[in-house]
Amino acid sequence: MSRIEKVIRYFGLYKWWFHFLESNYQEDKIDLNRTREELVEYNPNVKASCIQDYVMNLNKIKASVIVPAYNAEDYIEDCLNSLILQKTQYSYEIIVVNDGSTDGTLDLLKHIECDKLRIIDKSNGGISSARNAGIRDALGEYLIFCDADDYMDVKAIQHLIEKAERADADIVEGTFRYISEVGKMGRIVKHKNTRNKLVNTFGVPWGKCIRKALFQGVCFPCGYWFEDSIIHQIILPRANKIEWIEDVVYYYRTNSKGATSSSAGNSKSIDSLWVSMSLFGDRKKLGINNTMDYYKYMLNMLRLGFHRTKLLPDNIRKDFYYEYAAFLSRNFEAQKFGLSELDFANIQNLVMNISYSKYCEYFSRT
Repeated sequence: MSRIEKVIRYFGLYKWWFHFLESNYQEDKIDLNRTREELVEYNPNVKASCIQDYVMNLNKIKASVIVPAYNAEDYIEDCLNSLILQKTQYSYEIIVVNDGSTDGTLDLLKHIECDKLRIIDKSNGGISSARNAGIRDALGEYLIFCDADDYMDVKAIQHLIEKAERADADIVEGTFRYISEVGKMGRIVKHKNTRNKLVNTFGVPWGKCIRKALFQGVCFPCGYWFEDSIIHQIILPRANKIEWIEDVVYYYRTNSKGATSSSAGNSKSIDSLWVSMSLFGDRKKLGINNTMDYYKYMLNMLRLGFHRTKLLPDNIRKDFYYEYAAFLSRNFEAQKFGLSELDFANIQNLVMNISYSKYCEYFSRT
């Protein structure tokens, strides 16, 4: 390694180095038929669409808080207490969807006395299925999602709905704070900037209020991990107006056993590819156009997929890269989007010029 290269890498300028000095390299020879077969054998694509034909309830109250719960006995009381004790002028309900829990979750729910609480008890179908059951049963104009191991600030509903009403916004998102599994407060996560709310809004359902009408004809895709991708790919583009507030409205509990923490070594991490492909097709059916922002989002999913699959067998990681790059090449005209940002231009180069070694090198260093 030359002295210049050492200096560049030491000062974190690898993106510049890659773009100008390492972007020309020998491409891999690939067989996409074999790649797809190997991936499908390792983790089949469930081919679940988010497009579903169902009738929404009429709006009878201002907000419905939907809480999917599976084996949540350790935290469900803290979660529900934060929702029951909300200080707000707005009418709301709490819908807890017990998704086939095998612990004491359902018994705990049955002993909570609150006229705002409704319980849906169903067989286990996963978090998408639970959220969808809540959406279909919701009476509120706005939907607010809260996971059972998290909780909300006592004025969360007031702050979110007040801003939505005042600004006539379809989506309002607040600030959130991490907490540990034992309840220790962590860092506060604020929005980076306000230049592009469609891109920089957090791609998760919680921590925000969403006008229920945005879910008309769509729901969370079932059977995939990373089902939250529907927020960025479908729900946010449907919104006419998105607003942010600085108030901390949500407390997110870090969970060492959660899907995010355990995905790197699980075959289901390949769902990062399958769900992106599925939602891309659904966007097309729904008439949502491809934009530069969406193209950059999909390029960034290649980086995220690299980290999600980092503990899988090397041949599967290679297949993942080849298949995702081929998918992007088929569906996006790179020349149509002028990528001025160095990072996105580099990722695009990894899509158009296939090299697994460079793919690993770039994403491991950036």
